[in-house]
Amino acid sequence: MVCVVEKLDVFHAAPSRAASHAGAPVQVFIHGGYWRSLGKSDHSFLAPALTAAGACMVVPNYDLCPAVSIPEITLQMVIALAWTYRQDRTIFAARAAHPAQAAGRC
Repeated sequence: MVCVVEKLDVFHAAPSRAASHAGAPVQVFIHGGYWRSLGKSDHSFLAPALTAAGACMVVPNYDLCPAVSIPEITLQMVIALAWTYRQDRTIFAARAAHPAQAAGRC
């Protein structure tokens, strides 16, 4: 597996809306792009509305086809979700949501 862009952005809840980050809901957004284009930076514009409402937003990046296969991209997303889970296990299971754009819903 060639890993070039396996990174993620974390946007924390606005302090005025969440008593602590530990209690904030977590929104994991997996971007679309037909597995061949776009990245996490193209969707950071979504964060202000969520963080202002008291949520934490996590936007993982993944390598793109044809440099990697779709199973490799899937594994990268599993790794990103596992990392997010390890950051705060108390909120992830009960409060995390995983919306996805077109490619991520396949």
